[in-house]
Order: sequence, then C-alpha cells, then structure tokens
Amino acid sequence: MNQSVVGLIDGNRSPSVGDEIEVSDEIGASMVRKGQAEPVAVIETRTETRPSTRRSKAEKRG
Repeated sequence: MNQSVVGLIDGNRSPSVGDEIEVSDEIGASMVRKGQAEPVAVIETRTETRPSTRRSKAEKRG
C-alpha cells in the first residue's frame, strides 16, 4: 500500500502503508490507478508428479 485507506477494502480491514493485501483484480487495478497501491506479482508454480520407480523393501524381499 502506498497510501492509507479508511474503511474496508473488498470486505477486509485496510492495511497500513507498506503492507500487502490480497484483493480481486478489479479492485486492485482501481487502487493502482488511484495511486493507492502498487501491483505485486503472484507467481504460481506447477509441480510435476512422476510415478516412483523405486521399489519398496517388501517388493525387494519378494
């Protein structure tokens, strides 16, 4: 946040200057246009799941 905002933002209490808040894209874009906030990139990471090729101890014993 660049500026203090009085009241609620998207139903949440407004954060202090320097804090981050998660809001909808629409509200966030509006706050950035007004100079109240700066956008923060959210990086989503995908994890691959691969089938295990290791055999358990029970499988090794036969």
